[in-house]
Amino acid sequence: MAVVQQRSLMDWIEVKSTPKPKRVYKPRPYQSEADRRVWEALQTHDRTALYMATGCGKTEIAALLLQRDWGASRNLVITPRRELVKQTADRLRLRGVDCGIEMGTERADEDGVIVACYASLQSRKRYQRYLGTVGLILVDESHLNYSPAALQMLAEFRSFGAKVCGMTASPPTSKEHPLEEHYGQPAFVYDYQQAVAEGYLVGCQMHLCILEDLDLSRFKASFGDFDASRLDRLMRRRANVAGVASMIEQYWEGRPSVVFAASIAHAEAVRDDLWGRGIQASIIHSRMDQAEQDMHLKDFMAGRSQVIINVGILTLGWDAPHVANLFMARPTASPCLYTQMFGRGTRALSGVIDGLDTVEDRLAAIAASAKPYFRVYDITDSSRHNDLKTAMSILRPGLGDRLMQRVRNRTQRGGILMADIDPIIQEEKRLLAAQQAELDRIEMEKRRHIRVDGRVVAYERDALADAEGKRGGKRTKDYWWMPYGRFKGRGFKQIHREAPWYLPSVLPHVRDEGLARNIRKFLAGRRS
Repeated sequence: MAVVQQRSLMDWIEVKSTPKPKRVYKPRPYQSEADRRVWEALQTHDRTALYMATGCGKTEIAALLLQRDWGASRNLVITPRRELVKQTADRLRLRGVDCGIEMGTERADEDGVIVACYASLQSRKRYQRYLGTVGLILVDESHLNYSPAALQMLAEFRSFGAKVCGMTASPPTSKEHPLEEHYGQPAFVYDYQQAVAEGYLVGCQMHLCILEDLDLSRFKASFGDFDASRLDRLMRRRANVAGVASMIEQYWEGRPSVVFAASIAHAEAVRDDLWGRGIQASIIHSRMDQAEQDMHLKDFMAGRSQVIINVGILTLGWDAPHVANLFMARPTASPCLYTQMFGRGTRALSGVIDGLDTVEDRLAAIAASAKPYFRVYDITDSSRHNDLKTAMSILRPGLGDRLMQRVRNRTQRGGILMADIDPIIQEEKRLLAAQQAELDRIEMEKRRHIRVDGRVVAYERDALADAEGKRGGKRTKDYWWMPYGRFKGRGFKQIHREAPWYLPSVLPHVRDEGLARNIRKFLAGRRS
């Protein structure tokens, strides 16, 4: 068992700032397995997918794949944003992969690996220069960029023989994006729960913080998330801003913290409130120039500031292992967005698990480090809105809505570690099943005392006559309510009161004889 000395986060920041000699990277077992699985899948298919939790090293897997022989002079790495192109190229170079960049005035005309973003490749169809010369395309953050133009570009590359692998940290069960439709079945999946169990990522302590003045029950998610402008107006209300700032003040404890805000105006309001409480928080957003963004990020990485508020900047391609708290002040119904925000806290401190080959040693090293787990503070609304994503969506994604809500209600009492969740789930499952059984028993007891009178029609026939044959014609249902459509289950009178035009307009299209007859009778009675 490895012996690990306990150290503080500030110690880690000081060690991190000291340059270290470059070393040869040794792939982790699951990274080698992912490399092999993707290679094998692309021998028989022209596309596949790789699902890998944030912090598990997609760059390392990309480097392994790019060093294989794909039968062409070039390989291509596509990022979703321009600002990630140089960062991706630098990371690949550190792992022994020489890269060229195709963006703006930079051209990558040589053979080898090319890093570019969607916008650069599609600008004036620059990608057509590479058709027929690319063997492998790695699409980073493949849950993004589903525009027809982007998909058409990838289809053109495949028609010239290129293989495509989409890589993302988003959960494969997400209904918000058609990953399997565009990339096929995943060749390899390595999720957060497995990475924590094997000692490669740190666990999570979850806190659900209810803002009593926040109500999202009337918000309906469209295109996978809440409407940004409506959410902005709601979150900028004074009571909600004060609630977020109070939550940070109460739970911050001087630890490196990242706050995700709903908009720039919301971020500025939260920052101003925190300043009034004596917390010198910095802010970063897309309207700042690059120099100002870099200044705030360097201050945070060096420990000169402990709270950084951002709006959509620190969700992709940003690594800060010393982050100890995540404040989710941007309510979302999007599993993709929540997964990206959640991933900012999952990494172990640099150097803590390096060189440790066994699960036991890695788990012990994380437990003895200054970051044995990270904390997530989810803002939930007073309605306990079921579509709102929280850390529970990551920790236990398979729970149904009712069970999820019961577990959330239990965990609102304080911080809950991952290891503490399963007993709560099992207990709530048992209670839910017992309640349902009791409801079923009560319902059956009610039915025992209900007498149902059926309509009986008596007619006379000759007892010595031959048996009657079957009646001809098609039997029809006696509908006096709509069995389908926008008014399904409603009676004709109610429909006529709400929308007098509906029944006359739908009648010519009704194929059920009984339903059509009754609609005609009803309309005739209304006209008479």
